[in-house]
Amino acid sequence: HCAPLGTALRIRWAAAQRRGPRTCMEDRSICKFDDNHLPHALFAVFDGHGGHEAADHCAESLHENVLTSSHFPDLVPALQDAFLRTDASLLAHTATSRSRKELGVGSAAAAMMVTPHQLVIAHVGDCRIVLVKRQGATQPFVELTRDHSADNPQEVERVSSAGGKVESGSVHVGGSALPMTRAFGNLLLKVAAGRDWQSTGVSDQVVTALPEVNVHQRSADDLAIVIASDGLFGDVMSSREVAEQTLQTLSEHKDTGNAEGKAARDLVDCALLKHQGSDNVSVIVVAMDPPPRPLELDASTLRHMSSQESLTTEAFSPSRLTLDQKLQMPFSEAFPLRCGAAPHQLSPQAPRRRERSFDAMSMSSTLPGSP
Repeated sequence: HCAPLGTALRIRWAAAQRRGPRTCMEDRSICKFDDNHLPHALFAVFDGHGGHEAADHCAESLHENVLTSSHFPDLVPALQDAFLRTDASLLAHTATSRSRKELGVGSAAAAMMVTPHQLVIAHVGDCRIVLVKRQGATQPFVELTRDHSADNPQEVERVSSAGGKVESGSVHVGGSALPMTRAFGNLLLKVAAGRDWQSTGVSDQVVTALPEVNVHQRSADDLAIVIASDGLFGDVMSSREVAEQTLQTLSEHKDTGNAEGKAARDLVDCALLKHQGSDNVSVIVVAMDPPPRPLELDASTLRHMSSQESLTTEAFSPSRLTLDQKLQMPFSEAFPLRCGAAPHQLSPQAPRRRERSFDAMSMSSTLPGSP
């Protein structure tokens, strides 16, 4: 269940998903690995709405946009930049449509980049990431994300100041509404009525794809991470229930060789069968061994870690725009499409990378840790 890079990162993983009672599957899940730059893994769940197109686009584009960000390998601004560049290309695609339905496609997302000593978390919307602690830890779980819901006072204030309206648990712009305050896509809700999405800066967007990002330092009492769509959470299972079930399943099946797969499947079954969930459900379980001590890492990894820890947004080039500067600029100017890139496609000029990945939609319902 561990490829070489997974072994170096001391992680094992599996994913499971099911359509549930919905007529179509709008969730997508990815697990990607890169050992050329800063060795890392990227895990993400995308929960589409209005169709699967937005989730498809995000699943295909996000990791490449991280790797090609001018801020990489400074992971916090690189993830923020990648989310916004992914959103810009999605909006450019949907803006050409004459269908109001396609103008309304969007996606929530929760993503995690894993390095030997850190978890870097980025999310928009109501997908969630929960850290499960080992038995006997001071606290049994930690919510590493907070839902971007329309009842969050800080989000309500941000939406209102951007010209949107929050009413009955949803964000409203004109005749369009959405029950979350941040998401990819949603062109009709991106900016206030009368504004142009291309010339409006991120700081003035209503439903923005600017993610909240935080960094968690890995520790010996970290057992596993659960990344899932709101088909698992929300009104279905609490974070505590998810953490308790994950701990129990991983403990009971630790010697089977596929405890992570069992944990992911059980969470999906619990949401849809026990709790009668009504949504698509996608779950990634990442089990973690204690992080290595510096002396256990090879020289190449140590150099990468040293670079990562010392980087700031301005470290590479004094003339390069900082992320804060980009947030104030017109959106299409701050986050332009890559030259030669079309929506849903990588630039043909992009360098080939030693990358392994899977798309959970194209494989079986349970995906073991080998990419």
